Amino acid sequence: MHATDTEALPAGLALTAAQRLEATGEHPETAGALRVHAQLVQQVQRETAVAARFTDEYPLVALASVAAQPADVHDIDGLRGIATALCARPAAD
Repeated sequence: MHATDTEALPAGLALTAAQRLEATGEHPETAGALRVHAQLVQQVQRETAVAARFTDEYPLVALASVAAQPADVHDIDGLRGIATALCARPAAD
């Protein structure tokens, strides 16, 4: 799942700000960044809802998280990278 600080700038507020900037024609890059942020927040909300439905249905299934990959994982090398991330342990002190 993706992660973002949705409390700092909710999707609706980001979209409203982007629309206001676009209406003035000023700061198009900022408006674009606000739209991207809003899309990411909405994606996080969708992914969180899907995960919640899964964990509600299958509460005994263990869950683990790994960092998002830069590309779709579709081959053995990509799966090995996921396995390595899942098995990584912090160094013992």
